[in-house]
Amino acid sequence: MLDFPDLISFFSSCFKNVNPTVTSKGSGDSVETDKPYNLLGLMVETLKLIANRLLNSDPQQVELFFLEYGVEQFIDIMAGNVQKMNEMAILLYCFVQSSNNSHLRVLQKLADKLAVRHRNVLPAFLTRLLVFESESGMSTELYNFYLEHAGRGLHSSSPITRTKCITILSNLSRIRLEPILPLVRILRKQQNDEYWELKGQLLIFASNALIQFNSEREYGMGGEQIDGATNSDAVHGASTGQREESKEEQTPGISLGEAGDAT
Repeated sequence: MLDFPDLISFFSSCFKNVNPTVTSKGSGDSVETDKPYNLLGLMVETLKLIANRLLNSDPQQVELFFLEYGVEQFIDIMAGNVQKMNEMAILLYCFVQSSNNSHLRVLQKLADKLAVRHRNVLPAFLTRLLVFESESGMSTELYNFYLEHAGRGLHSSSPITRTKCITILSNLSRIRLEPILPLVRILRKQQNDEYWELKGQLLIFASNALIQFNSEREYGMGGEQIDGATNSDAVHGASTGQREESKEEQTPGISLGEAGDAT
């Protein structure tokens, strides 16, 4: 592990100087060598294999060294180039254990690093990293981290940043919808934006919200289907009024009809 900082420095230098659009072919005559390969992609795949072997040997030490020496160098490279960020984002999770706590530590380091000069880039990072999270096993702390920073980004003047934030909320809504509902009023104001990708994400979010509301009708809060007298009937009856009120006040703000009219 004493060579870990040198390993990260070497690959950081390579990532910094490589052109993300450059491809290369092999020197042989086989079908595989005749295919063009993206150099940045090959470098990422190589480092992923190294990270996997290191992580299998000593996961705690690898994670500690990466958070200390690797994260900031990779973030600096990715923050200045969108193509490199899209290709390299997975590396932020390759050197840490696949757990909520480990991912949260990386995200906190990421947020602290970007807070000074690249605050608007954070939603783009989070959009990429959210793909690697487990929807069924996401902890409340990790969920709240994504929710908090997505909510902040909705106030950005950049439509691209706001689109990324709505993308995050759309994915989070499949896990738990209720914590996102206070942001519906802000989302409602976005429907008049001319940026078509933003409108598309609003439609996706509205679709997910409608699916969640429909699921609440069919299932009780405890996850048991409501048919006949079950333990969830009492909960369902007590919360029906609140859900109906929520649908009347909140859902129209992101309804498919209104979003479609805005389009």
